[in-house]
Amino acid sequence: MNKFDKESLQKRYALAPNVNLVKGSVRSMAFDLERSSYFLIPNILIDILENAQCTNIQSVLNLYSENDPDNEETILEYFEMLIENDLIFFSTNTSFYPKINLDWDYDGKI
Repeated sequence: MNKFDKESLQKRYALAPNVNLVKGSVRSMAFDLERSSYFLIPNILIDILENAQCTNIQSVLNLYSENDPDNEETILEYFEMLIENDLIFFSTNTSFYPKINLDWDYDGKI
């Protein structure tokens, strides 16, 4: 049984700025750079998190469990894991939280 009520399904979510996703051929990883930890996740979860149409959990459920209602419980379990590990957060304005810039310039001589 999941712990989402109707209101929480409508809240906007975003990937935490300190989390980087890496998609593999079979499964993927979510790296939490702030806590120096990683989580193995299925490739479909990266697709869900990177899908611009999915701004709240309800939109994810509508899109991914439309043809197969059994997917709903699995998707809710994914989101429970993401929330428990602080990989996503809820906010009314997610644009206030840009991704961490990983560019590094070295001013050494060539």
